[in-house]
Amino acid sequence: MGGFTKGSMGEDLDIVIKLHRHMRDKKRKYRIQFIPEPVCWTEAPETLSVLARQRSRWQRGALECFFRYRSMLFNPRYGRVGFLGFGHIFIVDVLRPIAEVLGYILIPAFWLLGILSAEYLLAFTALVFTYGVSVSVCSLILEEAELQRFPRARDLAVLTAVAVIENFGYRQLNNFWRVKG
Repeated sequence: MGGFTKGSMGEDLDIVIKLHRHMRDKKRKYRIQFIPEPVCWTEAPETLSVLARQRSRWQRGALECFFRYRSMLFNPRYGRVGFLGFGHIFIVDVLRPIAEVLGYILIPAFWLLGILSAEYLLAFTALVFTYGVSVSVCSLILEEAELQRFPRARDLAVLTAVAVIENFGYRQLNNFWRVKG
């Protein structure tokens, strides 16, 4: 299937998509699995500027892969990968950062201009934060139910608190970095 795509910024995503496409094009049965506990090391960003560059780079990698393999989007030939996988990438990586950042700018601007009522602004803000917290906490619950990584309740409580807190500042910052990417 040609190995890694030379110069790809999202080499991990790229190779998995390439595997799916190759096997579907060859009409062969296959199964791609992941190891929930890989043995590897990575460096965590030490500063906000390094984190910003990392998140922008990851976004560029995801967009690069999406556009490289865009013919798979909603293509029946690629089954669930084309509909669910690429549909997810399209919504989460292509549309969502732009929509969220536009929402952060336009909703308050419309309120300031008198186009939106204060009640709508507050309801929208509550909905956005409730949704974000729900997604973060539900993701944590699903991972813990499946992998059971945290034997101590205290560790799970700390992660739950972080899953809530990340929606008040970090999520917004991350979306600005992603749009920049």
